[in-house]
Amino acid sequence: MLRKVGKIYMKYLKRIICMVLVIFTLNSVFISSFSYAAYDATTAQSLLKKYKNEDTDNDSEETIEWGTDILSAKAYSVLDYDSGKIIMESDTANDKFSIGNIVKLMTLYIAFDSLADGSITLETEIPVNKNAQDISVGRERVYLDYGKKEVITVKQAIEAICNANAFDAAYALAEKIGMNESGFVAMMNDKAKELGLVNTNYVDSTGVAKMSDGQYSTANDIVMLSYYLIKN
Repeated sequence: MLRKVGKIYMKYLKRIICMVLVIFTLNSVFISSFSYAAYDATTAQSLLKKYKNEDTDNDSEETIEWGTDILSAKAYSVLDYDSGKIIMESDTANDKFSIGNIVKLMTLYIAFDSLADGSITLETEIPVNKNAQDISVGRERVYLDYGKKEVITVKQAIEAICNANAFDAAYALAEKIGMNESGFVAMMNDKAKELGLVNTNYVDSTGVAKMSDGQYSTANDIVMLSYYLIKN
C-alpha cells in the first residue's frame, strides 16, 4: 500500500507504529506489545541474536519456544516480515485489550487505501468541523480551528496524525473519507474482517473509546495489521 501512495509516508508511518512496535530492520522482525513492556537496545539485540541462532538450527514449521526470559509485557507477539508468520507470542497474545491510540493504525490504513483507489488525493481539502475540534480537547492535537473555518489537506492530516498523534486531524480525516465517523468506523471493521483480525473491533477513529465501549484488539491482531500496513 505504501508503494502505491509514495515512499514519503514511510517515515511518518514508522513514527506512529513505534508506539506499539520495535522494528528490527536487519532481520525484519516485528514486536507488537501492550503496555508495561520495556524494550532497550540490549533487549532488542538479545532477541535478534537468539532468533538468528535458533532459526539457523530449526528447519521445522513450528513456532520457536524462547520462554519468558527475553520479553516482559502484558501481551506480545513477534512476526517475521519475510515469511509473514508469527514466530513468538505470549499466552495472552489473543486476549482482548483496550488499545487507545493504536486505533489510528487502522485510521491510517483506510486513508492509504483511499489514496490508492483514488477516492481522495493528498491535496483533497478537509473542512474542519466542530466535532473534530471538540474531540481533541485535553488530548494530543494540532489545534484545528472550526471557528475560523479552517481547511486542511489530506496530506496535512496524515502528517499531523503521524507526527503529533493528533485527535482532531484523525477525526477530520475519518469524516472526510467516511462521510461521517460512523461510516468510517464501518469501513474500519470491514477492513479488519478482510485482513482476518478476528479479535478486533472499532468504535471510533481516534482511540477515545475503551474496551468497555466495545473497542479492543489483541497483540496478534495488531502485529498483523502493522505487517499488512507496510507490506500491501
